[in-house]
Amino acid sequence: MEVEKWHNVAFAWAGIFATVSFAIFITLATNVDSWVFGEDLLSTLRHSDNVDARIFLNLGCVFSGLLLVTFGTGNILYHRNHDQSVGGGLVAIAGIVLIFIGLITADLSSEVMYNYLEGAFATLMLLSMAVFAAGNWVADHKVFAGISMILFASGVATVVTFSFEMMEAIGICIGLIWIVIESVRLMIEKPNAGGKVGVSGRVRQ
Repeated sequence: MEVEKWHNVAFAWAGIFATVSFAIFITLATNVDSWVFGEDLLSTLRHSDNVDARIFLNLGCVFSGLLLVTFGTGNILYHRNHDQSVGGGLVAIAGIVLIFIGLITADLSSEVMYNYLEGAFATLMLLSMAVFAAGNWVADHKVFAGISMILFASGVATVVTFSFEMMEAIGICIGLIWIVIESVRLMIEKPNAGGKVGVSGRVRQ
């Protein structure tokens, strides 16, 4: 299926906006709190005495999660192979998990659920990197495949190299960079050969 270029670009921008919005909201949250990069967990902002910090954190997770779902859906719809489609599905699910993370309150009763969701999000993102690396390689996007594998390896390496606090901070940065890279890839992607999808979504042979 070959898709009109602006469809690809629209979904790709969702990925870029997801990273930008998350970075902005988290920066706002940390600026009104005493949070320190690599020394504090991001989850500590949920218990911040500053109400604005908690609000910014939740907004960042929910808004960015919605955009990740959109970005992931774009990769499902406009893909060149099965791996790219599966990778898009994993990103979309990760976006849903991020939305739920943003909706979890600071109640102690929600702490266990929050930890599970945070772990699920990190796992889904790492899996997405690996799957997209395979899909990009098959699609002859060797550079993008190589970048995905490097970022995947870097993410795994942080688990055994750094403290949990630093691992989380670096992992977030890796994830943001990867989403931007994949967004650029989607912008220049030429999906499946065959019919052409118009604005109405109908396939024209």
